Amino acid sequence: YHAALLARDYFLHLARIPARAAFASDAFRSEHPRPRRTLALAFSHSGSSDDVLKAASRARNRNLSTAAITNIGESPLGRVVDQCWVTGAGAEQAIPSTKGFTAIAAASLLLAFHAGESRGVSTRGVKDAAKLITKASKALDKWLALPDRVRNAAQLLSDAKAVALVGRNILYPVACDGALKLLEVTYIPAFAYPPEEFRHGPIAMADERFALIALLPRRRDTALERVIEDVKASGAKVIAVGEKDPRIGDAWIEVPRVDALAAPLVYMPALQLLAHGVGEALGLPIDVPRGLKKVVGAA
Repeated sequence: YHAALLARDYFLHLARIPARAAFASDAFRSEHPRPRRTLALAFSHSGSSDDVLKAASRARNRNLSTAAITNIGESPLGRVVDQCWVTGAGAEQAIPSTKGFTAIAAASLLLAFHAGESRGVSTRGVKDAAKLITKASKALDKWLALPDRVRNAAQLLSDAKAVALVGRNILYPVACDGALKLLEVTYIPAFAYPPEEFRHGPIAMADERFALIALLPRRRDTALERVIEDVKASGAKVIAVGEKDPRIGDAWIEVPRVDALAAPLVYMPALQLLAHGVGEALGLPIDVPRGLKKVVGAA
């Protein structure tokens, strides 16, 4: 679902195609009017999740064109949809999905660039997208080789009673998936909000055992800055994630500077590594969190 949120933004921005994201369990259960040329695009790491398979089948029963992006070649989902694009990322080695999210995000970016070019709304096409992704990949490889990238932040989070991640625009889906990873691996309640929405109630959680992870955009965001100031005033911990040290938090996780559209491809691994670090600090089974299974349902 979080990858779908990101793809929605890519299609709207790069191809001017109206798009919405839906949980697979809820998708196409109702008979809402839809444009005649609607594409139902399914995202699944394994292509075997029962809820995604059923959503794709419901879409086909409503005479919609169907497609899917998966990370594994032969899958039940690929046999249900009209077209299936395979990233080739392969099977996850742990139950919490890591490369699955970034691979599907990269494929969505490529597809949105292609759609924009083919519709004549953009002069940038697949080759441009491939360059952005390649540069982001190389920058991330160098970043991953650096020592102690998240240790300080992980230690700060290890005794938090709750964590909120705040991000805007294409960093909001990243915040959502970062919160999910943290919750899955550490069992610490974690939530994601845009800056303004965080002030409409969730800020009441802020106290000495609360932590805020702020995903900093390249341009100044005054609303986000106000959230950070208010949270710090409550005594809560603040962890900044961004390209340069804003000197506003208790810890800073630096991410490589890449094209803004490719930012999710470097922010998300940083948040995954942070969740791993907190789980490690707490002595938890990082690869096999309690109660989780890799595939939801059977195909």
